[in-house]
Amino acid sequence: MKLHSLLVMVLSAVILLCGCGKKDPRPVKLTIVGPPGTAVRCLGQMFQGEKIRLQLPEGRYLFNAVAPGFRECFLLEDLTAGTRQITLPLQPVRGAALIMSNPDGATVLRKGEPLGRTPVVLRDLPPGEQSVQVELPGYTSRTLNWTVVDERPLQLLAELESNSGRLQLNSEPVGATILVNGKPEGRTPVVLEKLEGRYLIRIELAGYQPEEKSVSIARGGVYDLSFQLRQYPGTIQVMTEPSGAEVFVGGVRMGVSPCRLENLTPGKMTLQLILPGFDPVEETIDLLGGDNGSRTWTLSSNSARAMLHVRPAGVTVLVDGKPMGRTASIAGNDYDTTPIVIEGLSPGKHVVTLSHPRANPPQRRHVITVEKGKELQASLPEVWIANCKIRFKVDGHEQVGVLYGETAEKLLFGPQPGVKFEIERSKLSSIEMLDISPDGVK
Repeated sequence: MKLHSLLVMVLSAVILLCGCGKKDPRPVKLTIVGPPGTAVRCLGQMFQGEKIRLQLPEGRYLFNAVAPGFRECFLLEDLTAGTRQITLPLQPVRGAALIMSNPDGATVLRKGEPLGRTPVVLRDLPPGEQSVQVELPGYTSRTLNWTVVDERPLQLLAELESNSGRLQLNSEPVGATILVNGKPEGRTPVVLEKLEGRYLIRIELAGYQPEEKSVSIARGGVYDLSFQLRQYPGTIQVMTEPSGAEVFVGGVRMGVSPCRLENLTPGKMTLQLILPGFDPVEETIDLLGGDNGSRTWTLSSNSARAMLHVRPAGVTVLVDGKPMGRTASIAGNDYDTTPIVIEGLSPGKHVVTLSHPRANPPQRRHVITVEKGKELQASLPEVWIANCKIRFKVDGHEQVGVLYGETAEKLLFGPQPGVKFEIERSKLSSIEMLDISPDGVK
């Protein structure tokens, strides 16, 4: 300011010197117009007012003008006689302010319009009263007021007070979804900052029953809520191939496959499947709460199958003393028979007995060996059964044996096992075929 005054005095002196030697200068009626509070310095004197009226001799003058809220300015004017009005070209002062908050990140608003987040610099502020609102969720809003009087930047700090409480949520097991008043808020464990008020907390986890608790939050309060979740019971549909296996859970019989096991306690459990002729199954399964699935177990046979080819038809077959059936002829041919099929044999050796009332010997035993899960194809020695009675012409002697074949002139005949010979038809008075079925034997 001292520099400005010195400059004004020097320029004024120069102007006066320039005006020396002139006679009778004519007057100038001057009006200076400015904003309220304007002050104008000229010729070492201070004049104030929105309209300043001066009468000066014509000449060159330096004016120094100031006004509240405006930048200082200098005007060098050449005034000639008459009436003159000067409107001061004052430029408004523009201020700046740095708005900060504790904590940072608050929204700064002016008349409801957001200006940014703290820390934020507000520029080009007009002179006069200024006001902003500082807001941060979970904190009480603050109003900052200040006055822009010059271009010097100001720094303002809003100390924000929390209006929330701290809510810590835990669950067993962890990882449950949290809903606060129906809105997801993450997974347990978690710490939430919540405004004052009452809240409904819901915890959800797949396989577990949901839990709910209400809590009232006060400013500055700390709250700890824990949830012990209970699992839903589990269900499983047990199927086996083949079906009919007895189903046990933890040693307790639950039914026969296929069967549905309900209301099972979640967790690990031991399942057993037992079916005669098949390897037993024992398996530990991990059942989740709310499970509702199905599973099929394929059982492995622990027995064998035998297909016995026995000739001729009518032979009774026993395995280990148990009747398995009689051989049957194919298309009326007693020597071509359907096989005897035996299921469910335990692995190892078995005694097969072949019998017939007319067999020689009446019974014959054979030992077969079967392997687990396999089929045995066994062609057993033919059973010797008399099927023919012949009478000789010479002495009328009759003989019973097996007719193995015949032609128009001869027969192939066997009177006992291992003996075969040909007989000419001309030597026989009769040939009678016998019924070799067990029911036909007398």
